[in-house]
Amino acid sequence: MIAWVLGWSLLAQDPLTVFLDFDGGALTHGEDAAQGQVSCVEGSVEYPAYLGTAAEAAVITDAVRVAFEPFGIRVVDQAPPPYLPRTTVMIGGHSAPLGVADGVNGLACRVDCDDAVPYETVFVFSETIASASAVGAIAAHEVGHSLGLEHVDGAMFVMNGVSTEGGRAFGDSCAPLSERTPTCVSTHAQHCEGMAQDATAELLAVLGPSGAADMPPAIVVHEPVPGAVVVAGTEVVVDIEVTDDHEGVGWQLREDGLQWERTMTGSAEPVALQFPEGEFVVVVEAMDQSGQVTTVEIPVSATRDGRPPPSGGEDTGDDATTSTPMTADGDTDADPTAREDDAGCRIQATGTPAPIWLAMSLGWLAVRRRRYAR
Repeated sequence: MIAWVLGWSLLAQDPLTVFLDFDGGALTHGEDAAQGQVSCVEGSVEYPAYLGTAAEAAVITDAVRVAFEPFGIRVVDQAPPPYLPRTTVMIGGHSAPLGVADGVNGLACRVDCDDAVPYETVFVFSETIASASAVGAIAAHEVGHSLGLEHVDGAMFVMNGVSTEGGRAFGDSCAPLSERTPTCVSTHAQHCEGMAQDATAELLAVLGPSGAADMPPAIVVHEPVPGAVVVAGTEVVVDIEVTDDHEGVGWQLREDGLQWERTMTGSAEPVALQFPEGEFVVVVEAMDQSGQVTTVEIPVSATRDGRPPPSGGEDTGDDATTSTPMTADGDTDADPTAREDDAGCRIQATGTPAPIWLAMSLGWLAVRRRRYAR
């Protein structure tokens, strides 16, 4: 499979995907949780897998979902596609591989005021925790730190720094802060007087409420024209635009026929492809933080001279193929408001058609910046 991941960005009050990783794996230094990077890990670390049962893992997942139920957070225990930004919770093992002292049940690399650095990796050292429900509570606690929450007094609160009991809630009142010198004073002061924190108000300010109206991503293909016929071996620019009603959407271009993948975690850029002779379909896939997927397929023919392949044994003599705007399901849909590029065509999609498998050999080359990095 050939894939080029094109990027994402984040603004305030946008939903978030939280991935509970029970499988462990290699971690390296960096800021991109989707690529197994952690800001407070130096070098590389092989993090151990969770050793509990599948039933216990389900209890943990349910506990985290219940804790974040009022907020715009999607909690998953299966890895999202690598192009989707997410916060990752590594569940398993103990603190020693990270150089953290014994007796610590979890770790967040920072208290991230207002979620200024989105999509982080946090840890729950499950081998030192007595019950699955407690592991779930600590997982929610560490994600809370990554969203700007600090320790508070009161054993009934998720953000209490001492309790390991399950069944705790974030609370919707101003709970006294435990730290003498808290990190996010100005954020807390927006919702509470004195040294206190209203966890629910702060999470709603960052994430929005659960169940808020959410549209699937929209994909517009400016180039190439669907059904284009090109000269084999020459560069063909693929220029797409991906939008969503919330930030945090991730997307990729791919060719599924080859077992090769390349990712880019920066901004969206047009890319240049080189097609050998044959019939091909370039697939553009986008996913938002709510898990909604939109796919567009761009058929391209590559011939020796750029002329359409013969139909019924006769050469038509046409030099190129053009098309009216086409939706993802293949229906033509003339749109008088659609922008016409030099190619005179636009594809726009907000749905998910069936994928098409193909084989080709192509070179990918970033040409120019299209969207901004997060």
